[in-house]
Amino acid sequence: MSKGGGIMWHPTNGGKVVAHSKAYEARKEMKLPLEDAVLPDYTRDLNAMYEAEKTLTEDQWPIYEKHLEVAPRKIHASADQKAIAFLKTLGKWS
Repeated sequence: MSKGGGIMWHPTNGGKVVAHSKAYEARKEMKLPLEDAVLPDYTRDLNAMYEAEKTLTEDQWPIYEKHLEVAPRKIHASADQKAIAFLKTLGKWS
């Protein structure tokens, strides 16, 4: 974890992804529930990617489909293919 309170993601033993931040560490130290720190595993969970796809605008869909490199919304892509295409569409993947 960065000392500046940044967020770092890593898989836990249960296959979930946990966000580590100052708030997460404080909740852990105080033995408070950590459910809000658990995120979907977008690279392995197609349901999570389906929910993420719902956030794309109509203008973003053609860009997303181009990054998927499959026929528009017809061909099945894996969760990791969708996650990478999603991040490229948002300009968060280099």
